[in-house]
Amino acid sequence: MRHQKLVRCADPVWKNDTYSEVGVQREQLLPLGLSDGVSAISAEAEAEGDDLTPTAYKLMRCNIEYAVLRNPNKPPRNASELDWDSLLGSVHRLPGDRFSDTNGSAKAKCYSWVYDQSVLTSTIATQMNFVCERKILSSHALMLLMLGQMFGSLLGGSAADFLGRKKLLMISLLVHVVCSILTTWVNSIFTVGLAYLVNGFAMASCYCSAVLLGIEQVGPMYRHMVVLCLAGTWSIGILWVGLLAYFLRDWSRLQLAASVPEVLFIFYMVLVSESPRWLTEKRRFSEAEKILERIARRNGKALTEQNVLGSDTNEKPTQNQSLLMFLQCPPLLLRLAVVLFNWFACSLTYYGLSLGVGNLSGDIHLNFCLSAFVELASYVTVVIILERVGRKTVYCSSILLGGAACLLTFVPVLIGGGWSNWAMRALAMTGKFGVNISFATAWIMTPEMFPTSLRAGATGACSSSARIGGVAASYLANLTVEGRVGHLLPQIIFGSLGLVAGLTALTLPETNQAKLPDSLEEAVQMKREKEEPTNRNHQESLLA
Repeated sequence: MRHQKLVRCADPVWKNDTYSEVGVQREQLLPLGLSDGVSAISAEAEAEGDDLTPTAYKLMRCNIEYAVLRNPNKPPRNASELDWDSLLGSVHRLPGDRFSDTNGSAKAKCYSWVYDQSVLTSTIATQMNFVCERKILSSHALMLLMLGQMFGSLLGGSAADFLGRKKLLMISLLVHVVCSILTTWVNSIFTVGLAYLVNGFAMASCYCSAVLLGIEQVGPMYRHMVVLCLAGTWSIGILWVGLLAYFLRDWSRLQLAASVPEVLFIFYMVLVSESPRWLTEKRRFSEAEKILERIARRNGKALTEQNVLGSDTNEKPTQNQSLLMFLQCPPLLLRLAVVLFNWFACSLTYYGLSLGVGNLSGDIHLNFCLSAFVELASYVTVVIILERVGRKTVYCSSILLGGAACLLTFVPVLIGGGWSNWAMRALAMTGKFGVNISFATAWIMTPEMFPTSLRAGATGACSSSARIGGVAASYLANLTVEGRVGHLLPQIIFGSLGLVAGLTALTLPETNQAKLPDSLEEAVQMKREKEEPTNRNHQESLLA
């Protein structure tokens, strides 16, 4: 059985009702089940002052269906006084216009719930009752997180060009740490949404500036390692949270335990240097020289004036250009459109599969950690094959693999059998494996195919496109239709978009071993085939 959140309407007759408190007799009226079909006992008749026994009601799609028994005697005050034989016998209609169902029943909303706490003792969803008609609020909260990441990516890219990579990184880290700790005490959907929005903005700005800072401080042979190290630490963080969640089943304790260690990020202020490439573009040569001297000394190389100045010292500083500059260069505009769509498809599939971990068969903690291990394995695979095969080949093949795996999830459902759950889990993890590789490769490829003046802006725009995909995933993950494969509709959508994205990516240039373009002309002239490594008398030779 797929793991789902078990919930039923709280029983007014049983004081301090819990999900697991079900006796032999009560079990006949209260079969445990999912939130769209469970039963319970109500004292509605007594509350109305009628001479009726407590009503037996059934929760159908979050509405209580009442079926009341006539009893001339005074209604019982508690469950032990119930006449179980009569209650399980004939059923009579409720009197009054308010209950007009011709079958002798009527429906009313359930306003209180009890939850299965055998796996998780408390979550934000159970604390704030994100069930029934309020279930959409959980998707709204995730949407605000992704919306914050979208704006953080879009504005963070431009801020990184204006403020500098390091300064934006430190500001974003500070906001993220403070917001993560404060999230522990949120107590309403408004505060949850606000915390998610601000934290999403800080997270995206932090990640975007970290990627740019990293790839601009190493040579072309190691640029992919920077992105993969960042992605790897993301997966290690997911694995760490999964292990914490196994021991801390309360969401607030888990949130605090995961957030407090991030205070150590304050030491990045001393450990991290500004990007020498960014400083050089801003004509801040003395600062760039100090950083390059330190890097050259560690790499056993000599620092020359040409290394620092790059080219003509009389050149004007490179001005940060608006993304509207793409309109003046149709080839780059088309490239940007393709990359934006691919980021959208990657993110939609990644977050869709991640949010769907709880729907897989088996233990949710095991599935969560298994998903993290799959991510780590995908990054190790990228390290092994990326430089040998090339960026574009790895990206296209991996996104096509992920898309195909998602599409094929309906096959085990149609065939059936005891192996179907394992087959679905294997296909889901294969899809996650492929999408992780493509997402990591996209982070490597994107900054390499745009000029310096547009690199941060283009990377931020692509990351924003990915967040739009994440917003869509938060809603699509719960999308179902009637039929045997109806609950697999999200995977079918993810897989279809993945296949289309992989085909469109064939038009992109190969950036493996290519020099980072500094102008629009250099970016346009990038080739679609893998280039052979060349010696470059520039900063990159120092940083390799």
